Amino acid sequence: MSSVRIWEKSYALRRRLLRGFFLRRGSHAADAEDLTQEVYLRLLRSTGDNAEAIANPEAYLYTVAANLAREQARSRSLQPALEDVDLLAEVLKSEEDLEGDFERMQRWSDVRSTIAQLPEVTRQVMELHYREGLECSRIGTELGVSVHMVRKHIGKGLEACRKALCITEEA
Repeated sequence: MSSVRIWEKSYALRRRLLRGFFLRRGSHAADAEDLTQEVYLRLLRSTGDNAEAIANPEAYLYTVAANLAREQARSRSLQPALEDVDLLAEVLKSEEDLEGDFERMQRWSDVRSTIAQLPEVTRQVMELHYREGLECSRIGTELGVSVHMVRKHIGKGLEACRKALCITEEA
């Protein structure tokens, strides 16, 4: 009987057992099927026409399978998990933003500190206009000042913020 025929018979009888062997060692279902076929390809390559010379074909079969399982486990451990690769890509992408985020947080802190130090009416006008989104006429009515004065307070507040951020009219 030819080597191909011997291994075909063995494959038909032991395919499910080998698949289970790989599944128990952590392979995914699709990988287990591929590994099972790879075992038989290796058997055909390694024995050539001498399959009958192997004293214990089943032991030889499982030796090849065990070696293949070790190879697969080694290659899996060397490759980062897909989730790790995605996470790394996200971190690398956002690493550029970290510096920008830090600068934005620092600038926002400077602006809040500057607004807190403004005169009471100017601070109220700035908060009502920028935080609450109120229009100048509504702010004037609430604070009992003219629209012209509201605009002056906004101008003063913005000027103070520009100075805090070192922004000049030229920029």
